Amino acid sequence: MKRILICPLDWGLGHATRCVPIIRELLIKEAEIFIASSGSALTLLQQEFPQFSFFELPSYRPSYSSGWMSLSMIRQLPKFRKVIAEEHILIERLVDEHKIDVVISDNRYGCWSAKAKSIIITHQINLLMPKGMGWASGIVNYFIHRYIGKFNEIWIPDLPGGAFTAPFTSEKFPNRKYIGWLSRFKQGRPVQEKYEIIALISGPEPQRSIFEKLLTNQLTSLGLKSLLVTGEPGKSYSRRDGCLEIVNHLTATELEDSINASGIVVSRSGYSTIMDLIAIGKNAIFVPTLQQPEQLFFAKYLMEKKVVFSMEQEKFSLKEALEKTSEYKGLAQYKFDTSFLLDAIGTVV
Repeated sequence: MKRILICPLDWGLGHATRCVPIIRELLIKEAEIFIASSGSALTLLQQEFPQFSFFELPSYRPSYSSGWMSLSMIRQLPKFRKVIAEEHILIERLVDEHKIDVVISDNRYGCWSAKAKSIIITHQINLLMPKGMGWASGIVNYFIHRYIGKFNEIWIPDLPGGAFTAPFTSEKFPNRKYIGWLSRFKQGRPVQEKYEIIALISGPEPQRSIFEKLLTNQLTSLGLKSLLVTGEPGKSYSRRDGCLEIVNHLTATELEDSINASGIVVSRSGYSTIMDLIAIGKNAIFVPTLQQPEQLFFAKYLMEKKVVFSMEQEKFSLKEALEKTSEYKGLAQYKFDTSFLLDAIGTVV
């Protein structure tokens, strides 16, 4: 029985949610699972898998006060490097104490060990820079490549060749492996529609709260039967505002059922969300997080291909977006294939 330590990043919930299908497959293979993370990512996985042993890692606590996210990240590099060093010390201790065979990190650069096979899950071998900041690409990616080089394998959650993530990848690392799209969801059976819209809130503050307020106001004013999930697993509340139902968090099964029972999804254009919607075969309206080049890239890419309609947050009109969605093909056109993940898991256990 292999003893495997899973370590997702805690910037939002996407890194934790896309670890769920990996954990499920490892359990089928009868691996013993340990989880180390922080913040909302740790809380979410504790709720999904209460039977595991959990360990708290230091949190990066990134700030997004103003300006482009990429510039903000560069300014915080010294703080991040300190956290990476601290989490690496903790990982080495956990590997020793619990006789860990494999460490699987989702974008936590310090979560590797010289004493265990170490795998990093990332679709960002190269970070995209916003316009006017091309000069910073070399600096940022130098550090990323240096950290990624510590791992035995790089698992890229995309189809071979990089259907979505080609601009983020690099030929520099021959140990990279495409494991297909990751999602905790599966193609749902047809169910009776319960909501006209389900809105999923995610991302860092203050943009998370701004997006929540924006959608709450517009959903309420349109009077559509809707569900808004605020993406706060550490809290507990549920309330109604006319036709709008608001909850802080749903389990994977509850969220999957609610998406299946909804006409359309309104959400950020994060990569984990895109993979979830491909898996469940649902159409969406995307509102990329301000100042995040990756979300802006995915929103623009899918809109240009007439797959998903997107609109900037500052100009967002739900009424206008709903009128436009019929012109777009939707994410159900993509075929979700789990065989790549199963092959990768087979090399671990």
